[in-house]
Amino acid sequence: MPGQAGWDGSLDGLYRISRDGPHVGVDRISGGRYRYALDDVWLHSQTTPQNTGPTILFGPNHQNLIQPFKDAFDEAVDRLKKKKDCAKLFGGLQNALNTLNSATYRLFNDPIKTTYKDGKFVPSVTGAMTASGNTVFINLAGPFFNGPDLKMSGNRPFKADFGTGLKGTDLAALLLLHELGHEIGKWGSDAGVGDKDKNLEHTMAAYKACF
Repeated sequence: MPGQAGWDGSLDGLYRISRDGPHVGVDRISGGRYRYALDDVWLHSQTTPQNTGPTILFGPNHQNLIQPFKDAFDEAVDRLKKKKDCAKLFGGLQNALNTLNSATYRLFNDPIKTTYKDGKFVPSVTGAMTASGNTVFINLAGPFFNGPDLKMSGNRPFKADFGTGLKGTDLAALLLLHELGHEIGKWGSDAGVGDKDKNLEHTMAAYKACF
């Protein structure tokens, strides 16, 4: 019932229960459809509930980052839908979308590291990482929210765009697609340097297919 406490709008003009309690009933009927009741009054039916989106656990101090994340997430989804090579890279559109939508996204803080090699300062920063259980951790100090223009020690600027020229939402979407490759088991470790830099190899594979 639109506007009634405990209810909100959902897909396809239907309405779904957004609270649990003793006065809410759910009954499965034919064709994989469900009907819902409030205080024993049946209101409507709809198909089996679907996963409506990822779990975003950013914490109370970073609620302002949820919308930028959603923008990047939507961009990644849009590229999967519009670019066949992109969807193909990740095992097909439905597999890719199911994996993205079933993931949990969290934040962590891994500061930019600087080393001195061959007469120059070399920065190293983590954009995001995928852990077991289909959980993706996004680095607060990395390019997802701050890129591509970052600063290493000594306030030295550097560009963290992997040579793609991407920035803002597009760059963040690329990072999500990179992690999607790990989530589905498309690629393994990101370890390595120089010509054996698997992190860059994986990122460029996602970039070439999706951008």
